[in-house]
Amino acid sequence: MRRLRSLAMGFTVVSILVSVIAIAVIAVGVLVVAQSTFNQLMIQAGTPASEAQAMFDHGITTIFLIAVVIAITVSVGLAAFLARRLTAPLRQMARAAERIAGGDYEARVSGGGPEELASLAESFNQMARSLAEQERERNDFIVNAAHELRTPLTNLQGYLEALRDGVIAPTPEQFGSLHEEAQRLVRLSRSLDALVENRQRDAPGACEAMDLGQAVRSALEVARPAFDAKAIKRCGSGAGQPSAERIPLYPGRRGGIDLDRGAPHAGRGCHRQQRRGHSCGGPAACFRALLPRREVKGRRARRRRHRPGHRQADRRGVRRQGGRGVDGPHNALLVQPARGISARRFVSAALSRVTSPQYVSFSVASVNPSREGGECVKNPIRLFGVAAAMAATAFAAVPAQAAEGDDGSAGHAVFVQNNSTDGNGIAAYRRNGDGTLRYLTTYATGGLGGRETGAGSDPLASQGSLRLVPDAHLLIGVNAGSNTVSAFRVEGDRLHLTQVLSSGGPFPSGIAVHGDLVYVLDAGGAGFVSGYRVEGGGRLEPIAGSTRTLGLANATPPFFLSSPAQIGFTPDGEHLIVTTKTNGTVDVFSIGDDGRPSAVPVANPAGPVPFAWVFDHAGRMVLSFAGSSSLETFTVNPDNTITPVSAPVSDTQAALCWVTSAAGYEYTSNTGSGDVSEYRIAGNGTPVLVNPIAADNIPGATDSAASGGAFLYVQSGTSSTVHVFAIGPGGSLTRIQVASVPDGDDQEGIAAS
Repeated sequence: MRRLRSLAMGFTVVSILVSVIAIAVIAVGVLVVAQSTFNQLMIQAGTPASEAQAMFDHGITTIFLIAVVIAITVSVGLAAFLARRLTAPLRQMARAAERIAGGDYEARVSGGGPEELASLAESFNQMARSLAEQERERNDFIVNAAHELRTPLTNLQGYLEALRDGVIAPTPEQFGSLHEEAQRLVRLSRSLDALVENRQRDAPGACEAMDLGQAVRSALEVARPAFDAKAIKRCGSGAGQPSAERIPLYPGRRGGIDLDRGAPHAGRGCHRQQRRGHSCGGPAACFRALLPRREVKGRRARRRRHRPGHRQADRRGVRRQGGRGVDGPHNALLVQPARGISARRFVSAALSRVTSPQYVSFSVASVNPSREGGECVKNPIRLFGVAAAMAATAFAAVPAQAAEGDDGSAGHAVFVQNNSTDGNGIAAYRRNGDGTLRYLTTYATGGLGGRETGAGSDPLASQGSLRLVPDAHLLIGVNAGSNTVSAFRVEGDRLHLTQVLSSGGPFPSGIAVHGDLVYVLDAGGAGFVSGYRVEGGGRLEPIAGSTRTLGLANATPPFFLSSPAQIGFTPDGEHLIVTTKTNGTVDVFSIGDDGRPSAVPVANPAGPVPFAWVFDHAGRMVLSFAGSSSLETFTVNPDNTITPVSAPVSDTQAALCWVTSAAGYEYTSNTGSGDVSEYRIAGNGTPVLVNPIAADNIPGATDSAASGGAFLYVQSGTSSTVHVFAIGPGGSLTRIQVASVPDGDDQEGIAAS
């Protein structure tokens, strides 16, 4: 019944009806009009009427009926074909919509068919991408909000339990700390309320006095990771000037963004303002756009010629003044809040004056909102708009080749661990805009690389031996030969070694990161996991009592088929997972609020040689099995057990070990056959083999990393190279470079930003 009501059936029926009507009209013309005319002509020629009728029936009617049958058959076939062709894209969209409704936001439709349907398919795919991005942002917001709530609640719980049990005395300092944590929760709740109000465009914002200079500094701190990613660095102000932070907008040119820590610059412009009764010293608002001296005269002349009363406030509350400041003669842009201007508009007005190439830098001092006639600014939550404006200004102002990049992609980097037994090192590469790599230098880790017994192209036989900690701007690598881990501070594509710490056991081979938690996997002996916490300044501090054993019986170094392969967290950070090749198990610990794992893991039998995994968009564990060269999905349960979601799907290659997610696909490295396979995970969690050989000729393919969802980097363990691929439509891979790794005979471990 449903098929009878389908759109395709409707198209078919309508087409058949049109054909029937046309045939009926022709039949009337032939069998009625033509027959009558034929009979009259034959009778006039002397043929009897009965004979003329017989001649017509034999010569015309029979042939006409045969033609009608053929026409009806052809029309039905064509109608069905056209109906299916027109409705096939719609059926595909309906199936994709069902997948999206089921939580698979990676569902897409092809753009074939008529132009209108192709446009509809593109709009559908854009909607799906928007939904996927919104879902990702929603999940990130939930995770971040949960983290922000968990921290003060944990502190409150700890203090209250300690007070209850008499561990600490109830001193004013302790109550002050409790009050501070409670205030933190109050501020968080108010920020959430303000965020909701900010989304309601018609809701008026509350007006309150605040320090605008400090707000702008805070906004810049919010945007600091984005500045760091663009390699926009800080430098000092001019000699003899107040202590300041400066972010250069134009490398190679004087000036930048100055954040004064002392009094604002008191140029001639500020003196004029003081004579007019405006405060410029102390907590005044001075945004200064510093110009080269040669541009001052022309600009002043134009203002006098075209703007009578040019020293008066313009419509946006911005004042221009000339003067002298930290960098010598310049034309200063003095900004003070005018009545009726919100913080967002006030800062936007200032920033709009410094986005043109002529303006080199601007200075920020604080606002005194209590000054008579001063203007209060709106709720602090709205100042996130200020952060966006500040970041946008910096990004717009930075030239295409900022920070010495070949094509503006400085800040994106790929790091490769050479794992040399003579001295481990991290090879740093700048990632160009087209995905290709430019080797910069190799940074010593202060430790030794290692090789497991019997290992071939994969000396560590693990995934994740080199990890980035993006929030802390850290890179952490293992020194398997010296039982240590090394931590580097990351500045764009540059590294600075900050720590070399004990790994907590013999032969470290893997690293797991979640938030401020870092866990190291040691493959030697009984096998161990040990925890660290990222503290202020990006330093790693061991978590006391966090080391746990895996109950293995390995030598040091271990045999490569009996060592654990990967350590990692679930997306929510509630579980720590280790795959053990020799036991064929997936060991799962639970993680407590103190960051320590449960005493013993749950050993889940999984399959032959479980190796590496990633998590898909639905939080399912996508696990590779080297023994069967296959991929399988699991759910990780709250009780530390795992449940299979799908059957294993082989890639028909040899030794599928490493797996990396990018652009909605999973790419697996097959070290035995030297190639990469491509999978996607269906909405029901089943791995679908898209291409068994998405890329080949990668001798000893091992670990891999993706950058920006557009490029894939695969280590070639037997050729001392990294193969670079561009990810195209449908997840296709196009090799664009083979980059050499200096001293890379034992390389393993790769990370990309």
